[in-house]
Formats: sequence, structure tokens, C-alpha cells
Amino acid sequence: ELDKHVSVESKLLSSMESSFRQNVRVGIEQHTLEELTSTLETTSLSNSSDRWICDLTSDGVFRVKEVRNCIDDIFLPSQVIDTRWVRFVPIKVNIFIWSRLFADEG
Repeated sequence: ELDKHVSVESKLLSSMESSFRQNVRVGIEQHTLEELTSTLETTSLSNSSDRWICDLTSDGVFRVKEVRNCIDDIFLPSQVIDTRWVRFVPIKVNIFIWSRLFADEG
């Protein structure tokens, strides 16, 4: 982006190509720009302040438990046993050991 103080709204209202230092080349660049433009056409902005949200829950609130459950669902075999973190072990060591234990199963 050439204008460092431009707002998102003004970028969406104008052509994206005006932000590029070079003209878009025909081929994959043109195709990618068309896909981006198509996606942005359905984007709507709100007047609310910027904020972080978590897509793991319907209320958008971040909770460690929800992240842990998501990790369990993805990486662990489907069993009734919950993951428990050992708080007396440094987090880096805990995660490394946990990942090694379940990497061997896969």
C-alpha cells in the first residue's frame, strides 16, 4: 500500500489495483485479483471498534478450555479421557512431551 494512512473502508470503495506498485500481469495474478475482488464484494464493515474474537465458541469469547478441547478433537484419538496439563512442568516442556506422546501414535 502506498498510502500508509488509508482506511480499510476507502480501500474497499476504490479499486485494489491503485494500491499496487506495478500493474497486475495477465494470468495467475489477474485471476487471483479477480478472486480477491469477488470475495471483497460481499464484505460488509461495521462501525464497532477493533477487537479480538474467538471462532471456537458461539459467543466469541476466548477460553483456554475451548482451545484445549479443539486440540483434543483434532489430535487425540476419540476417547473419553480429557487432556490435563501438568502445571509444575514448564509449558514448553509440557507441550513438547505431549506432542511426542501423540506423534508416536499417528
